[in-house]
Amino acid sequence: MGETSQGGEGEWQQDPHGPASTQRMSIRLPVQLLDQGLSETCTVHALSHAVSEHLASASNIQVSLEECLGALKQLEMVEVMGGNHVMDFQGVKLRNRTDQRTGAYGTVKIQVSKVFKKGCQHVLVYDLVESDPSSKHCAFVKGCEMDNGIPMFSCINSWGPKDPEPKIKVTRPGNMIYFIEATWLPIEEEGEEKEIGTDILQRVSNISPVHILILTVTFFGKVV
Repeated sequence: MGETSQGGEGEWQQDPHGPASTQRMSIRLPVQLLDQGLSETCTVHALSHAVSEHLASASNIQVSLEECLGALKQLEMVEVMGGNHVMDFQGVKLRNRTDQRTGAYGTVKIQVSKVFKKGCQHVLVYDLVESDPSSKHCAFVKGCEMDNGIPMFSCINSWGPKDPEPKIKVTRPGNMIYFIEATWLPIEEEGEEKEIGTDILQRVSNISPVHILILTVTFFGKVV
């Protein structure tokens, strides 16, 4: 539990003119189990899988599952005993991550969308108790398969050995699928980004204090 949402490599194959049930994903992921313990961090655990898998499949960047999980759990906005919406993590950056393949450091930028995007990884928000929205749970989708003619999401859970690979009907009421992308920004690109922010402050140095206050709130958030 813990999702409070409204909600190897897998790839959607979609008939743009067909119903959602015609969408399929290939399954190529080894199972690596995580355990959220007594916390309500299923969303964070599901995103850890999605981020590490997308980096590997889309960019050949090897950031370990455990490192992704640790970085996500350290974000101030994470509600350990209350859960998070998947969309809470749209645009989040995980800084100073290590590419295990090359040893390089960089920042991982996460993009979350409810709109179909080819090549993304996926997390599913569903009702643990069917048709009970108060029982929302989030799991990583490793693929889709047919079970006696019924399309099922094949998931990886975050409860350790308990129900490690749940299978959820694609047509189950309350299902919400999210598309996850992870972009790798090398350290040098992050440096350029910081320089741009500094340049903005220099350009407004000759503007009145009132204008500076307005620009500070616009670009950098609350003034303290």
